[in-house]
Amino acid sequence: MIERNVIGENDWESVALGNTIEIKSTDGLEVKILNPENIKNVLSQANFSKPLFIFISGTSESGKSTFGKLAVKTGIAHRLKIYKTLAEMSGEKGLPEMVDNPFNYATSIATNQELVEEVSNKILENYVGLMQQTDIPIAVVETIKHQWMVEQFRGDSSIRFLSIFIDADLEKRIVRESKKSGKSIDIVRSEVHKKDVMKQTLGSEEVENSADIYISNNGSLESYEDMILSFLKILRSHSIIYSGEAHDYSLD
Repeated sequence: MIERNVIGENDWESVALGNTIEIKSTDGLEVKILNPENIKNVLSQANFSKPLFIFISGTSESGKSTFGKLAVKTGIAHRLKIYKTLAEMSGEKGLPEMVDNPFNYATSIATNQELVEEVSNKILENYVGLMQQTDIPIAVVETIKHQWMVEQFRGDSSIRFLSIFIDADLEKRIVRESKKSGKSIDIVRSEVHKKDVMKQTLGSEEVENSADIYISNNGSLESYEDMILSFLKILRSHSIIYSGEAHDYSLD
């Protein structure tokens, strides 16, 4: 494993060339490249003009939202929430009504391959249309819990697709959320446990195993944000030139 003070643009440029590396910052942040061939293909010049989707998944309170927020703040990518989109689409254009919540709705969809393809195509059409209208060809999509979403987007040759799984030690996640929310450690521990169990039930292990990049966010917030910014810059430099305004659609 390579150790750095910070994980920077040179490291990500090496990844873009197809190198398999494991990098660790001196304060504990780790990045593992799990699918170098896909990353090389996604970032190759021949594919610069295709829309790029970065699917973010991971354990609760591991730093997933930070990724999307920085993507918008830098103007590099839109931030989207796929389950929000799924809920908004339910009952429209021939899709079944959502009677429970978007997570159970997505689970029920998984039992019907024809419906999986129909829903995936509608979501993709929605997102690509948005990216074209706003002149922002990169989107960070949170928070993936179902493997069928990964499989459908990865299998579409009209787009570029990367899957990133973000994790952190349980105690670090609990302490971070307690500081952020002001809740007691015991309350946060219970909430985090419930979220983790729910994600496992929905198939988060499959999503993790199919990721292109694995991030263990056990370092400082500063090193994590620096790493994300370096990665986002590489994504932008490996895409067509664009000047649209990135937007956080998760808040709309």
